[in-house]
Amino acid sequence: MLHLERFHHDGRSGALPPCAKALGTTAALQGRTLSGRTPLLRTPMSEPTAPFRNDLKGRTGLVRLRNALRYSLGGYRAAWKDEQAFRQIVCLCGPGLILAGLLCRTWAEGILLILPLALAVVVELCNSAIENVVDRISPDWHPLAKKAKDMGSAAQLTAQLLIALVWGSYLLVRICA
Repeated sequence: MLHLERFHHDGRSGALPPCAKALGTTAALQGRTLSGRTPLLRTPMSEPTAPFRNDLKGRTGLVRLRNALRYSLGGYRAAWKDEQAFRQIVCLCGPGLILAGLLCRTWAEGILLILPLALAVVVELCNSAIENVVDRISPDWHPLAKKAKDMGSAAQLTAQLLIALVWGSYLLVRICA
């Protein structure tokens, strides 16, 4: 039988928590504890290991960058295909980029106009990711699921208000000057 000890991240050793016994050895190996900390597990005569490490995490250099680019492009494709709000944000920000290039007099003005547009796209990607994860966990209504989705929506509203503030104040200054 495999004997497991729980080792804290600072090296202290201790017995497995009662929840590990209740959940069984499999749960202990997967690192599920009530404390919320992922324990490092050791067997006698072994070094600490990270159980169930993703093999792709070991990639380095250009292979890792190629994989990251491929996954990112897949994320853009999935968002464009499945998320209407993402398509709307991109279609509204595209002309905004062209307008920023036409209106700006300096590089700093151009960046000031472009950054809120890019932020809105980033926030919509994050909001869509949150919604997909929540829907994947359970399609049932739950107050925490509603809270997470509402917070993502609030983030997007904040990004939209930032666009209105930055562009509105810039245009007001340009018109009044």
